[in-house]
Amino acid sequence: MKGENIATDTLKGADGWAALELASLDEIDQAVRQQKLLIAGHFQSTFCNSEQGKFVLDTLVRDYLLPRIANPGDDAVTIGIRQGQADVVRQILALIELARTGGAPT
Repeated sequence: MKGENIATDTLKGADGWAALELASLDEIDQAVRQQKLLIAGHFQSTFCNSEQGKFVLDTLVRDYLLPRIANPGDDAVTIGIRQGQADVVRQILALIELARTGGAPT
């Protein structure tokens, strides 16, 4: 339902991770930009402001980002699942960085 709020409208109107696309922040409406920064701030707060959050983030990185995506004998589905898991962790890290920098180009 349109009009709930900008974040909900953005998420419902986008395909997959495009809802949180960080590369085009300079080209979007200011209100949408502020919502994306708000979302990023919530991710930062969740994962960086407590020992529990830091522990969970470290665990996600260790379990899903650091291991090899493809191993000898793996089928395409297994590789795809691992890639998807790693992409989620990369997105979390990107959102934390976005909150840290305020969206400034790096």
